[in-house]
Amino acid sequence: MEYKSYLTLFENNYEKIKSHLGWSVDTRVSLMLSSQYSARGKDFSPRSFSEVIEAIKQQTKWYHTIRMSSTLQYSLAMMLDDKGDPQLAVKKFLENEQFLKSAKFTRTQYSYLAALFLPEETEQKKRVAENAQKLYKAIRKHHPFLTSYEDIPYVVLLSSGMDDSEVRAETMNRYYKELRQFNFWVGNELQWLSQILTFHSAEYVEQLVPYVVELRKQLNEQGIKIKQTHYPILGFLAVAGVQSEQIQKLSKLYKELSQFKKLRWYKDIILSIAVQKILHELVSLTDSLEMSTITSLESLIQAEQAMMMTVTIAAVAASSSGSSSD
Repeated sequence: MEYKSYLTLFENNYEKIKSHLGWSVDTRVSLMLSSQYSARGKDFSPRSFSEVIEAIKQQTKWYHTIRMSSTLQYSLAMMLDDKGDPQLAVKKFLENEQFLKSAKFTRTQYSYLAALFLPEETEQKKRVAENAQKLYKAIRKHHPFLTSYEDIPYVVLLSSGMDDSEVRAETMNRYYKELRQFNFWVGNELQWLSQILTFHSAEYVEQLVPYVVELRKQLNEQGIKIKQTHYPILGFLAVAGVQSEQIQKLSKLYKELSQFKKLRWYKDIILSIAVQKILHELVSLTDSLEMSTITSLESLIQAEQAMMMTVTIAAVAASSSGSSSD
């Protein structure tokens, strides 16, 4: 097995996380957390994870949005787990969310996810939050029914000190329309794919749509059936500029992960887990990559993290709602 050490780490992390959180926690949450820690090459530490959870509880009321969703709380704890002093990390994170609130974003689970991705510098936080709101509104002009709170993490990641919201939204819409001509189904996933394709540039890049179509073809040929839920992943691969070598590695890892017993019941997330690992590998090639490329890849990793957390939160919520209505 080419990824034997990674797969061992993934399985060990899963068992530790499941044991720590309790077996009543939705398996998708444990798998998502396991994949995030393992892609970074980190062992899950119940102690440091619990310290972040405790810091969150100390700095929020019992009826706080974060406290009302264990999936959100665990996702945030995982993201803040390696940020130094837990109390300070949580304090800064909660301050970030206030910047988004000041920028007129509705306070939801997704605004808290988005708060993870604001920059460090205070003036930049304010500017990015304001530009993200402009981008959110610009996207809604094109897709009023598709654009929702789940898009907030993406618009924050795609916003910078420069206001290019109208151009970027136009470009997203163009990608969206062109991809439809290649049998991509309309919906949230296609909108997320079109958003991700603007990571390198707010301007339209002619090669990207054919590249995405080719990536879908190659993955299908490798036996990885690309479904609608996988559309954003095609965007990550396209923007990362993966070539045949990475596709081969991705295919091998996908097949090896497919043998993991718990993942057999959640096959749709296997590709996300494999792509996450591949993106981390690309970042680690620091000797052969320019700093701007590394920064772009790190942003892509953040976007992939945002996608996995968003999808997990939505899936668990839908599952709970379905169970309660039975």
